[in-house]
Amino acid sequence: MTPKQFFDTEGGPFACTRLNEFSGVEHQQDAYRMAEEDERVDKLPDSVFGNVKANAEAGAQRMVEGKFGEAYELLVEAIGLLPEPKNRWNAMGWLLVALGENAIQAGNYQAAARPLQDAMWCPGTIGNPWVHLRLGQVYLELGDEERATSELARAYMGGGREIFEGHDPKYFELVESVLEAPPGMDRLP
Repeated sequence: MTPKQFFDTEGGPFACTRLNEFSGVEHQQDAYRMAEEDERVDKLPDSVFGNVKANAEAGAQRMVEGKFGEAYELLVEAIGLLPEPKNRWNAMGWLLVALGENAIQAGNYQAAARPLQDAMWCPGTIGNPWVHLRLGQVYLELGDEERATSELARAYMGGGREIFEGHDPKYFELVESVLEAPPGMDRLP
């Protein structure tokens, strides 16, 4: 099954965080503009980013093949290639989300929690409806309904009802139990 693609207000897909070579910004055009104006924006060397991207792509392919242990190893190796502090790079957020996704696909919600939580400290991740959805699902599966409700509501606010399609209805039912329908409607749109 092909994963759904959702789009941000600028028309870019955000089913996952973006894997790019910049620190502190999500879109490459913004990074180039900001780099010209402000020296605080850094870019990974091409060789480092190439190796990170190659490992990430290979890890994603192993995940699709159901080789979750191999995917994990490749993603962790990619993280090891990033310079410190790692959480300043957009790529780190992408890699942590991929680790969380890998654990979810393997059925290990406990292992998915930490990388998804840590991803929220990286640029381009917080506010991403897909990441909030996955973190909310993890929290619910681990029995933390309060945190699950908060994350799933964030996913709904950013991605609408559509982001819940193809997932167990219990996730959207939790959102419906806490959010009120708009005036004149009997359910959330």
